[in-house]
Order: sequence, then structure tokens, then C-alpha cells
Amino acid sequence: MDGEGTITLKRIKRKGLVYHQPYISCAQVIKGIKALDLLKDTFGGSFYTYRQKGMRSDTVQWVVASQKALECAKQLLPYLILKKKQAELLISFYDLERTTKYKLAKQDYVNRDKIWQELINLNVKGKEQLQRLNEVTLKGDVIV
Repeated sequence: MDGEGTITLKRIKRKGLVYHQPYISCAQVIKGIKALDLLKDTFGGSFYTYRQKGMRSDTVQWVVASQKALECAKQLLPYLILKKKQAELLISFYDLERTTKYKLAKQDYVNRDKIWQELINLNVKGKEQLQRLNEVTLKGDVIV
């Protein structure tokens, strides 16, 4: 999950309101889906197949959403390193207090949108850049 997975909230606009759905997924090429089979057997969810253009291998994506995504995040949390903050935010999404009992108030939507924005910022590709060895070594020094 840390390398190939996604932990986020899907943002769904319906009838002028914005809803958020917890969503966890992981994708691999069709040739090696044993890890995805294990995820599906453990957490449930569904597979989606995507045909690639050209000579690239087709991709299979495992997806789990809503309450199943919450349970998945809770169980994966102790093992995550790179995606730990995303999993914690997803869990905190369910811990938000509602201001009203039945219908969400405006402030509830604002609080949920804040968590969504934090997840979007964390999931930006290329955020964590590794330094090149020549950028961290002094001229004339060699690392072997």
C-alpha cells in the first residue's frame, strides 16, 4: 500500500452539495496480482481492469470504499510508513462530530472538506523528492 496504494476521499457533487466517500485502492499489472488477491481476500472490495495502449500490460485495480475503507485503514495503520498520515486522516473523517443528528449542517461540510483538502495535498505526486548523492556529498568525497 505504501508504494502503489492510494488512501483518499472521493469528492462527489450531487444536487448542489458535496459528499465525501473514503476510498482505498491499489493497482498492478495483470501479470502479478497475488498481492491484490490478498488485499481483496482480507478487506473485500472489487477489481477493475484497465486496458493499456500500445505494448504496455493491462492493469488491475483493487478498490474498497466507505465503511470497508475505514476498517481497512484501521487494520493497515500499524504497517504504513509513507501513507500513515493519509490513513489517520481517513479515520479522523469518521470521528468528526456532527452538529445535527440527521442532516449535515454547513459546518459539517466545511470540516469534511478540510480533511479532503489535507488528503489532496498529501497525495500530490512527486512531493517527497529523494536527493541525488552528488547533491549531498562534498566535492572530492566519494560514497561507495
